[in-house]
Amino acid sequence: MTGLARDRLRVILMTSGFPTTDKPGNGIFNLRAAKALKNLVDLTVIHLRAWKPGRRRIEATKLEGIPVYTVTAPQIPCYKWLNGPLYEYFGWSQVRSLFNDCDLIHSVGADFAGVMASSWARRVPVHHITQVVGSDINSVIPRQRGSRASKGWEEQLHGVACNSRALAQAFVTLHPAVPNVKVIYRGVDLDRCRPTGPAIGPLVHRPPVRFLFLGGFPAYRDSPHRTNTKGGQTLLAAWREAEEDLIASDASLLIGGPDSNAKIVNGWRAELVDPSRVHLAGHLHPDQIPPHIRSSDVVLIPSLAEGLPNVAVEAGACGRPVFGSNVGGIPEVIVDGETGLLLPAGEVKAWKNALIAYARKSFELKAMGDRARCRMEALFDSRTYGEQMMNLYRVALREPLSGGDATHVWNTGLRRVERDRLSAVLKMNRHRGPDDWWMTFFGIHSRACHEAVHSSSRQTLPKSIG
Repeated sequence: MTGLARDRLRVILMTSGFPTTDKPGNGIFNLRAAKALKNLVDLTVIHLRAWKPGRRRIEATKLEGIPVYTVTAPQIPCYKWLNGPLYEYFGWSQVRSLFNDCDLIHSVGADFAGVMASSWARRVPVHHITQVVGSDINSVIPRQRGSRASKGWEEQLHGVACNSRALAQAFVTLHPAVPNVKVIYRGVDLDRCRPTGPAIGPLVHRPPVRFLFLGGFPAYRDSPHRTNTKGGQTLLAAWREAEEDLIASDASLLIGGPDSNAKIVNGWRAELVDPSRVHLAGHLHPDQIPPHIRSSDVVLIPSLAEGLPNVAVEAGACGRPVFGSNVGGIPEVIVDGETGLLLPAGEVKAWKNALIAYARKSFELKAMGDRARCRMEALFDSRTYGEQMMNLYRVALREPLSGGDATHVWNTGLRRVERDRLSAVLKMNRHRGPDDWWMTFFGIHSRACHEAVHSSSRQTLPKSIG
Protein backbone atom coordinates (compact mmCIF):
# COMPACT_ATOMS: atom_id res chain seq x y z
CA MET A 1 0.00 0.00 0.00
CA THR A 2 1.59 3.28 -1.03
CA GLY A 3 0.21 5.13 2.00
CA LEU A 4 2.27 3.01 4.39
CA ALA A 5 5.49 4.42 2.93
CA ARG A 6 4.38 8.01 3.57
CA ASP A 7 4.23 9.90 6.83
CA ARG A 8 0.49 10.46 6.50
CA LEU A 9 -2.29 8.33 5.12
CA ARG A 10 -4.50 9.73 2.39
CA VAL A 11 -8.11 9.22 3.46
CA ILE A 12 -11.36 10.04 1.68
CA LEU A 13 -14.30 10.69 3.98
CA MET A 14 -17.55 9.88 2.14
CA THR A 15 -20.84 11.10 3.58
CA SER A 16 -24.30 12.19 2.51
CA GLY A 17 -24.42 14.75 5.34
CA PHE A 18 -22.06 17.72 5.55
CA PRO A 19 -22.53 21.47 6.13
CA THR A 20 -23.32 23.55 3.03
CA THR A 21 -24.12 27.20 2.40
CA ASP A 22 -27.84 26.42 2.14
CA LYS A 23 -27.81 23.97 5.09
CA PRO A 24 -25.01 25.07 7.47
CA GLY A 25 -26.21 22.85 10.32
CA ASN A 26 -26.40 19.70 8.18
CA GLY A 27 -23.92 16.98 9.14
CA ILE A 28 -22.23 19.14 11.77
CA PHE A 29 -20.97 16.08 13.64
CA ASN A 30 -19.33 14.79 10.45
CA LEU A 31 -17.53 18.13 10.19
CA ARG A 32 -16.32 17.78 13.77
CA ALA A 33 -15.08 14.27 13.01
CA ALA A 34 -13.29 15.55 9.90
CA LYS A 35 -11.60 18.29 11.93
CA ALA A 36 -10.37 15.68 14.43
CA LEU A 37 -8.92 13.56 11.59
CA LYS A 38 -7.35 16.29 9.44
CA ASN A 39 -4.46 16.73 11.88
CA LEU A 40 -3.60 13.04 11.59
CA VAL A 41 -4.18 12.21 7.90
CA ASP A 42 -4.40 13.93 4.52
CA LEU A 43 -8.18 14.15 4.44
CA THR A 44 -10.54 14.84 1.54
CA VAL A 45 -14.32 14.89 1.95
CA ILE A 46 -16.70 13.68 -0.75
CA HIS A 47 -20.19 14.94 0.00
CA LEU A 48 -22.90 13.01 -1.85
CA ARG A 49 -25.98 15.07 -2.76
CA ALA A 50 -28.91 14.75 -5.10
CA TRP A 51 -28.75 16.81 -8.29
CA LYS A 52 -31.18 19.74 -8.49
CA PRO A 53 -31.36 22.67 -10.94
CA GLY A 54 -28.56 25.06 -10.08
CA ARG A 55 -26.36 22.45 -8.39
CA ARG A 56 -23.16 21.59 -10.18
CA ARG A 57 -22.24 17.99 -10.92
CA ILE A 58 -19.10 18.49 -8.84
CA GLU A 59 -17.94 21.49 -6.85
CA ALA A 60 -14.65 21.88 -5.01
CA THR A 61 -14.56 24.03 -1.88
CA LYS A 62 -12.76 24.19 1.45
CA LEU A 63 -14.44 24.19 4.84
CA GLU A 64 -12.25 25.05 7.82
CA GLY A 65 -9.20 24.03 5.81
CA ILE A 66 -10.66 20.68 4.70
CA PRO A 67 -11.00 20.03 0.92
CA VAL A 68 -14.64 19.20 0.17
CA TYR A 69 -15.91 17.87 -3.18
CA THR A 70 -19.68 18.05 -3.39
CA VAL A 71 -20.88 15.55 -5.97
CA THR A 72 -24.40 15.39 -7.35
CA ALA A 73 -26.23 12.81 -9.39
CA PRO A 74 -29.87 12.58 -10.52
CA GLN A 75 -32.35 10.90 -8.22
CA ILE A 76 -35.84 9.85 -9.31
CA PRO A 77 -38.49 10.15 -6.56
CA CYS A 78 -40.94 7.82 -8.32
CA TYR A 79 -38.25 5.16 -8.92
CA LYS A 80 -36.27 5.24 -5.67
CA TRP A 81 -34.96 1.74 -6.28
CA LEU A 82 -32.87 3.15 -9.17
CA ASN A 83 -31.20 5.93 -7.17
CA GLY A 84 -28.22 3.86 -6.10
CA PRO A 85 -27.35 2.69 -9.63
CA LEU A 86 -27.81 6.25 -10.91
CA TYR A 87 -25.27 7.53 -8.41
CA GLU A 88 -22.90 4.69 -9.24
CA TYR A 89 -22.89 5.48 -12.95
CA PHE A 90 -23.02 9.27 -12.88
CA GLY A 91 -21.07 9.94 -9.69
CA TRP A 92 -18.08 7.76 -10.44
CA SER A 93 -17.17 9.70 -13.58
CA GLN A 94 -16.91 12.84 -11.44
CA VAL A 95 -14.80 11.49 -8.57
CA ARG A 96 -12.58 8.77 -10.02
CA SER A 97 -9.50 11.06 -10.18
CA LEU A 98 -9.84 11.83 -6.46
CA PHE A 99 -9.01 8.23 -5.65
CA ASN A 100 -5.50 8.42 -7.15
CA ASP A 101 -3.08 7.48 -4.35
CA CYS A 102 -5.95 7.14 -1.89
CA ASP A 103 -5.09 4.68 0.90
CA LEU A 104 -8.49 4.25 2.50
CA ILE A 105 -12.15 5.28 2.27
CA HIS A 106 -13.93 6.20 5.50
CA SER A 107 -17.69 6.24 4.88
CA VAL A 108 -20.20 7.62 7.36
CA GLY A 109 -23.40 5.61 7.54
CA ALA A 110 -23.84 1.94 6.71
CA ASP A 111 -26.61 2.78 4.25
CA PHE A 112 -26.28 4.96 1.14
CA ALA A 113 -22.77 6.34 1.69
CA GLY A 114 -21.48 3.00 2.96
CA VAL A 115 -22.83 0.96 0.05
CA MET A 116 -21.61 3.54 -2.48
CA ALA A 117 -18.17 3.61 -0.86
CA SER A 118 -17.97 -0.20 -1.07
CA SER A 119 -18.77 -0.06 -4.77
CA TRP A 120 -16.15 2.59 -5.49
CA ALA A 121 -13.60 0.94 -3.18
CA ARG A 122 -13.92 -2.24 -5.25
CA ARG A 123 -13.34 -0.29 -8.46
CA VAL A 124 -10.05 1.31 -7.33
CA PRO A 125 -9.34 -1.04 -5.39
CA VAL A 126 -8.77 0.45 -1.91
CA HIS A 127 -9.50 -0.39 1.70
CA HIS A 128 -12.77 0.77 3.21
CA ILE A 129 -14.04 1.27 6.75
CA THR A 130 -17.50 2.53 7.64
CA GLN A 131 -18.83 4.38 10.66
CA VAL A 132 -22.28 3.46 11.97
CA VAL A 133 -24.21 5.94 14.08
CA GLY A 134 -27.75 4.64 14.70
CA SER A 135 -30.58 4.86 12.20
CA ASP A 136 -28.57 2.95 9.58
CA ILE A 137 -28.30 -0.13 11.80
CA ASN A 138 -31.58 0.25 13.69
CA SER A 139 -33.85 0.45 10.65
CA VAL A 140 -32.29 0.92 7.20
CA ILE A 141 -29.87 -2.01 6.93
CA PRO A 142 -32.21 -4.65 8.43
CA ARG A 143 -34.91 -3.60 5.95
CA GLN A 144 -32.51 -3.79 3.00
CA ARG A 145 -30.74 -6.96 4.02
CA GLY A 146 -30.85 -9.53 1.27
CA SER A 147 -31.83 -7.13 -1.50
CA ARG A 148 -29.87 -7.50 -4.74
CA ALA A 149 -28.92 -3.83 -4.62
CA SER A 150 -26.91 -3.97 -1.38
CA LYS A 151 -25.99 -7.64 -1.48
CA GLY A 152 -22.28 -8.11 -0.92
CA TRP A 153 -21.49 -4.53 0.09
CA GLU A 154 -20.06 -5.77 3.39
CA GLU A 155 -17.48 -7.87 1.50
CA GLN A 156 -15.62 -4.64 0.73
CA LEU A 157 -15.46 -3.63 4.40
CA HIS A 158 -12.21 -3.93 6.31
CA GLY A 159 -13.31 -2.29 9.55
CA VAL A 160 -16.29 -0.70 11.28
CA ALA A 161 -16.43 2.08 13.86
CA CYS A 162 -19.57 1.94 16.02
CA ASN A 163 -20.76 4.82 18.17
CA SER A 164 -21.92 2.47 20.94
CA ARG A 165 -21.58 -1.11 22.16
CA ALA A 166 -25.23 -1.68 21.29
CA LEU A 167 -24.57 -0.69 17.66
CA ALA A 168 -21.51 -2.93 17.50
CA GLN A 169 -23.52 -5.91 18.72
CA ALA A 170 -26.28 -5.18 16.21
CA PHE A 171 -23.80 -4.86 13.33
CA VAL A 172 -22.05 -8.13 14.18
CA THR A 173 -25.44 -9.85 14.27
CA LEU A 174 -26.22 -8.56 10.78
CA HIS A 175 -22.75 -9.08 9.28
CA PRO A 176 -20.74 -11.56 11.39
CA ALA A 177 -17.99 -12.00 8.77
CA VAL A 178 -16.89 -8.34 8.70
CA PRO A 179 -13.54 -7.92 10.49
CA ASN A 180 -12.42 -5.26 12.97
CA VAL A 181 -15.76 -4.08 14.36
CA LYS A 182 -14.79 -1.60 17.08
CA VAL A 183 -16.62 0.66 19.54
CA ILE A 184 -15.35 4.19 18.97
CA TYR A 185 -17.36 6.94 20.63
CA ARG A 186 -17.44 10.23 18.75
CA GLY A 187 -17.57 11.77 22.18
CA VAL A 188 -18.16 15.38 23.15
CA ASP A 189 -16.11 18.58 23.06
CA LEU A 190 -15.59 19.19 26.77
CA ASP A 191 -14.58 22.81 26.21
CA ARG A 192 -17.58 23.66 24.06
CA CYS A 193 -19.96 21.80 26.39
CA ARG A 194 -19.14 22.81 29.94
CA PRO A 195 -21.21 23.52 33.04
CA THR A 196 -20.42 27.23 33.10
CA GLY A 197 -21.01 29.61 30.22
CA PRO A 198 -23.80 31.43 28.40
CA ALA A 199 -27.36 30.23 28.95
CA ILE A 200 -30.15 31.16 26.55
CA GLY A 201 -33.80 30.39 25.93
CA PRO A 202 -37.11 30.84 27.75
CA LEU A 203 -36.06 28.66 30.71
CA VAL A 204 -33.23 30.98 31.79
CA HIS A 205 -35.35 33.04 34.17
CA ARG A 206 -37.67 30.25 35.31
CA PRO A 207 -37.20 28.64 38.72
CA PRO A 208 -36.18 24.98 39.03
CA VAL A 209 -37.00 22.38 38.03
CA ARG A 210 -36.68 23.06 34.31
CA PHE A 211 -37.02 20.07 31.98
CA LEU A 212 -35.55 20.09 28.46
CA PHE A 213 -36.45 17.85 25.50
CA LEU A 214 -34.64 18.44 22.18
CA GLY A 215 -35.59 15.33 20.17
CA GLY A 216 -38.53 16.89 18.35
CA PHE A 217 -40.98 14.92 16.26
CA PRO A 218 -39.16 13.95 13.04
CA ALA A 219 -41.09 11.51 10.86
CA TYR A 220 -38.49 8.79 10.32
CA ARG A 221 -39.80 6.87 7.33
CA ASP A 222 -37.59 3.86 8.05
CA SER A 223 -38.60 3.60 11.71
CA PRO A 224 -41.70 1.71 12.87
CA HIS A 225 -42.15 4.40 15.54
CA ARG A 226 -42.38 7.23 12.99
CA THR A 227 -42.85 10.62 14.74
CA ASN A 228 -42.48 9.00 18.17
CA THR A 229 -39.01 7.61 17.44
CA LYS A 230 -37.50 10.26 19.72
CA GLY A 231 -40.26 9.71 22.28
CA GLY A 232 -41.88 13.10 21.88
CA GLN A 233 -45.42 11.73 21.92
CA THR A 234 -44.61 9.71 25.05
CA LEU A 235 -43.40 12.87 26.76
CA LEU A 236 -46.48 14.88 25.77
CA ALA A 237 -48.75 12.22 27.24
CA ALA A 238 -46.68 12.00 30.43
CA TRP A 239 -46.67 15.78 30.93
CA ARG A 240 -50.42 16.01 30.44
CA GLU A 241 -51.05 13.29 33.04
CA ALA A 242 -48.59 14.86 35.50
CA GLU A 243 -49.58 18.48 34.90
CA GLU A 244 -51.45 19.07 38.16
CA ASP A 245 -48.42 17.99 40.23
CA LEU A 246 -46.00 19.85 37.95
CA ILE A 247 -47.95 23.09 38.36
CA ALA A 248 -47.81 22.65 42.14
CA SER A 249 -44.03 22.16 41.89
CA ASP A 250 -43.62 25.22 39.62
CA ALA A 251 -41.87 23.03 37.00
CA SER A 252 -41.46 24.05 33.35
CA LEU A 253 -40.60 22.37 30.05
CA LEU A 254 -38.86 23.44 26.83
CA ILE A 255 -39.52 21.32 23.73
CA GLY A 256 -37.14 21.72 20.78
CA GLY A 257 -36.02 19.86 17.71
CA PRO A 258 -37.53 19.08 14.30
CA ASP A 259 -41.26 19.86 14.02
CA SER A 260 -41.44 20.83 17.70
CA ASN A 261 -43.53 23.88 16.79
CA ALA A 262 -45.80 21.94 14.43
CA LYS A 263 -49.53 22.51 14.50
CA ILE A 264 -50.26 19.29 16.39
CA VAL A 265 -47.76 20.20 19.15
CA ASN A 266 -49.15 23.73 19.44
CA GLY A 267 -52.63 22.20 19.69
CA TRP A 268 -51.50 19.92 22.53
CA ARG A 269 -49.97 22.88 24.36
CA ALA A 270 -53.10 25.01 23.96
CA GLU A 271 -55.19 22.33 25.69
CA LEU A 272 -53.03 22.27 28.83
CA VAL A 273 -54.28 23.74 32.09
CA ASP A 274 -51.26 26.09 32.18
CA PRO A 275 -49.70 26.40 28.70
CA SER A 276 -47.31 29.11 29.91
CA ARG A 277 -45.13 26.45 31.56
CA VAL A 278 -44.36 24.77 28.25
CA HIS A 279 -42.24 26.51 25.60
CA LEU A 280 -41.74 25.43 21.98
CA ALA A 281 -38.34 26.32 20.56
CA GLY A 282 -38.49 24.77 17.08
CA HIS A 283 -35.35 23.43 15.42
CA LEU A 284 -32.15 24.65 17.07
CA HIS A 285 -28.77 25.12 15.40
CA PRO A 286 -26.10 22.87 16.98
CA ASP A 287 -24.30 25.92 18.37
CA GLN A 288 -27.43 26.74 20.37
CA ILE A 289 -27.61 23.37 22.09
CA PRO A 290 -25.10 23.89 24.95
CA PRO A 291 -26.55 27.28 26.03
CA HIS A 292 -30.05 25.80 26.08
CA ILE A 293 -28.85 22.81 28.12
CA ARG A 294 -27.26 25.18 30.64
CA SER A 295 -30.62 26.91 31.11
CA SER A 296 -32.20 23.62 32.21
CA ASP A 297 -31.90 21.32 35.21
CA VAL A 298 -32.43 17.96 33.50
CA VAL A 299 -32.48 16.72 29.89
CA LEU A 300 -35.10 14.20 28.75
CA ILE A 301 -34.41 11.53 26.09
CA PRO A 302 -37.51 9.27 25.96
CA SER A 303 -36.51 7.68 22.63
CA LEU A 304 -37.92 4.38 21.42
CA ALA A 305 -34.82 3.65 19.30
CA GLU A 306 -31.33 5.15 19.39
CA GLY A 307 -27.69 4.75 18.48
CA LEU A 308 -26.03 6.99 21.00
CA PRO A 309 -27.71 10.42 21.05
CA ASN A 310 -25.31 13.36 20.91
CA VAL A 311 -27.50 15.38 23.26
CA ALA A 312 -26.95 12.77 25.99
CA VAL A 313 -23.19 13.31 26.12
CA GLU A 314 -23.57 17.07 25.56
CA ALA A 315 -25.94 17.29 28.53
CA GLY A 316 -23.57 15.32 30.74
CA ALA A 317 -20.63 17.48 29.69
CA CYS A 318 -22.69 20.57 30.60
CA GLY A 319 -23.21 19.13 34.07
CA ARG A 320 -26.84 18.18 33.60
CA PRO A 321 -28.35 14.76 34.38
CA VAL A 322 -30.17 12.82 31.67
CA PHE A 323 -33.41 10.89 32.05
CA GLY A 324 -33.28 8.47 29.15
CA SER A 325 -34.97 5.36 27.79
CA ASN A 326 -33.25 2.05 28.34
CA VAL A 327 -32.59 1.52 24.62
CA GLY A 328 -29.60 1.54 22.27
CA GLY A 329 -26.49 3.25 23.58
CA ILE A 330 -28.29 5.42 26.17
CA PRO A 331 -27.43 3.01 29.06
CA GLU A 332 -23.75 3.44 28.12
CA VAL A 333 -24.01 7.14 28.97
CA ILE A 334 -26.25 7.04 32.06
CA VAL A 335 -25.49 5.34 35.38
CA ASP A 336 -29.01 4.83 36.69
CA GLY A 337 -29.60 6.80 39.87
CA GLU A 338 -26.10 8.32 39.76
CA THR A 339 -25.86 10.49 36.64
CA GLY A 340 -29.52 10.31 35.63
CA LEU A 341 -32.36 7.82 35.29
CA LEU A 342 -32.99 4.91 32.94
CA LEU A 343 -36.69 4.48 32.19
CA PRO A 344 -38.69 2.02 30.05
CA ALA A 345 -39.22 3.31 26.52
CA GLY A 346 -42.76 4.26 25.63
CA GLU A 347 -44.20 3.73 29.13
CA VAL A 348 -46.10 6.94 29.85
CA LYS A 349 -46.73 6.11 33.51
CA ALA A 350 -43.02 5.61 34.24
CA TRP A 351 -42.12 8.93 32.64
CA LYS A 352 -44.99 10.68 34.41
CA ASN A 353 -43.79 9.38 37.79
CA ALA A 354 -40.20 10.46 37.08
CA LEU A 355 -41.31 13.99 36.18
CA ILE A 356 -43.36 14.29 39.37
CA ALA A 357 -40.70 12.71 41.61
CA TYR A 358 -37.89 15.07 40.53
CA ALA A 359 -39.87 18.27 39.98
CA ARG A 360 -38.92 19.32 43.56
CA LYS A 361 -35.42 17.78 43.71
CA SER A 362 -33.16 20.46 42.25
CA PHE A 363 -30.33 19.68 44.69
CA GLU A 364 -30.35 15.97 43.83
CA LEU A 365 -30.35 16.85 40.13
CA LYS A 366 -27.37 19.16 40.63
CA ALA A 367 -25.41 16.34 42.29
CA MET A 368 -26.33 13.98 39.45
CA GLY A 369 -25.14 16.55 36.93
CA ASP A 370 -21.78 16.95 38.65
CA ARG A 371 -21.25 13.19 38.48
CA ALA A 372 -22.33 13.18 34.82
CA ARG A 373 -19.63 15.71 33.97
CA CYS A 374 -16.98 13.51 35.59
CA ARG A 375 -18.22 10.52 33.58
CA MET A 376 -17.98 12.46 30.31
CA GLU A 377 -14.43 13.53 31.12
CA ALA A 378 -13.43 9.93 31.81
CA LEU A 379 -15.17 8.11 28.94
CA PHE A 380 -16.46 10.46 26.26
CA ASP A 381 -13.75 13.03 25.56
CA SER A 382 -13.86 13.71 21.80
CA ARG A 383 -10.10 14.35 21.78
CA THR A 384 -9.54 10.58 21.84
CA TYR A 385 -11.63 10.00 18.69
CA GLY A 386 -8.92 10.77 16.13
CA GLU A 387 -6.31 8.40 17.54
CA GLN A 388 -8.85 5.60 17.97
CA MET A 389 -9.82 5.99 14.31
CA MET A 390 -6.14 5.87 13.35
CA ASN A 391 -5.81 2.56 15.18
CA LEU A 392 -8.78 1.22 13.21
CA TYR A 393 -7.25 2.46 9.94
CA ARG A 394 -4.02 0.60 10.74
CA VAL A 395 -5.66 -2.76 11.41
CA ALA A 396 -8.01 -2.35 8.43
CA LEU A 397 -5.08 -1.75 6.08
CA ARG A 398 -3.66 -5.14 7.05
CA GLU A 399 -6.73 -6.92 5.68
CA PRO A 400 -6.49 -8.55 2.22
CA LEU A 401 -7.71 -6.37 -0.62
CA SER A 402 -9.98 -7.53 -3.43
CA GLY A 403 -11.60 -5.85 -6.40
CA GLY A 404 -10.11 -3.78 -9.18
CA ASP A 405 -12.49 -4.77 -11.96
CA ALA A 406 -15.76 -3.40 -13.31
CA THR A 407 -17.96 -5.62 -11.16
CA HIS A 408 -19.52 -3.83 -8.24
CA VAL A 409 -22.50 -3.85 -5.90
CA TRP A 410 -24.96 -1.87 -7.96
CA ASN A 411 -24.60 -3.91 -11.16
CA THR A 412 -26.45 -6.78 -9.52
CA GLY A 413 -29.45 -4.55 -8.94
CA LEU A 414 -29.94 -3.55 -12.58
CA ARG A 415 -31.36 -5.40 -15.51
CA ARG A 416 -29.36 -5.40 -18.74
CA VAL A 417 -31.69 -2.92 -20.45
CA GLU A 418 -31.16 -0.46 -17.60
CA ARG A 419 -27.36 -0.78 -17.65
CA ASP A 420 -27.27 -0.26 -21.41
CA ARG A 421 -29.48 2.84 -21.20
CA LEU A 422 -27.46 4.35 -18.37
CA SER A 423 -24.16 3.77 -20.13
CA ALA A 424 -25.45 5.28 -23.36
CA VAL A 425 -26.73 8.41 -21.64
CA LEU A 426 -23.48 8.86 -19.74
CA LYS A 427 -21.46 8.77 -22.98
CA MET A 428 -23.84 11.08 -24.85
CA ASN A 429 -23.90 13.75 -22.15
CA ARG A 430 -20.37 13.85 -20.81
CA HIS A 431 -19.76 17.33 -22.28
CA ARG A 432 -23.15 18.84 -21.53
CA GLY A 433 -24.12 21.22 -18.74
CA PRO A 434 -25.85 19.62 -15.77
CA ASP A 435 -29.36 20.79 -16.65
CA ASP A 436 -29.24 19.46 -20.24
CA TRP A 437 -27.42 16.37 -19.03
CA TRP A 438 -30.14 15.44 -16.55
CA MET A 439 -33.06 16.31 -18.84
CA THR A 440 -31.61 14.22 -21.64
CA PHE A 441 -31.08 11.35 -19.23
CA PHE A 442 -34.64 11.48 -17.95
CA GLY A 443 -36.12 11.65 -21.44
CA ILE A 444 -34.17 8.64 -22.67
CA HIS A 445 -34.32 6.56 -19.53
CA SER A 446 -37.88 7.10 -18.30
CA ARG A 447 -39.22 4.54 -20.79
CA ALA A 448 -36.65 1.97 -19.61
CA CYS A 449 -37.60 2.72 -15.99
CA HIS A 450 -41.27 2.15 -16.75
CA GLU A 451 -40.52 -1.09 -18.58
CA ALA A 452 -38.33 -2.34 -15.75
CA VAL A 453 -40.90 -1.54 -13.08
CA HIS A 454 -43.73 -3.35 -14.83
CA SER A 455 -41.80 -6.35 -16.06
CA SER A 456 -39.80 -7.30 -12.97
CA SER A 457 -40.17 -7.09 -9.23
CA ARG A 458 -38.88 -3.98 -7.54
CA GLN A 459 -35.74 -4.16 -5.46
CA THR A 460 -35.16 -2.32 -2.19
CA LEU A 461 -32.16 -0.03 -2.41
CA PRO A 462 -30.63 2.35 0.11
CA LYS A 463 -32.69 5.47 0.61
CA SER A 464 -32.01 8.48 -1.56
CA ILE A 465 -30.14 11.53 -0.32
CA GLY A 466 -30.83 15.22 -0.02
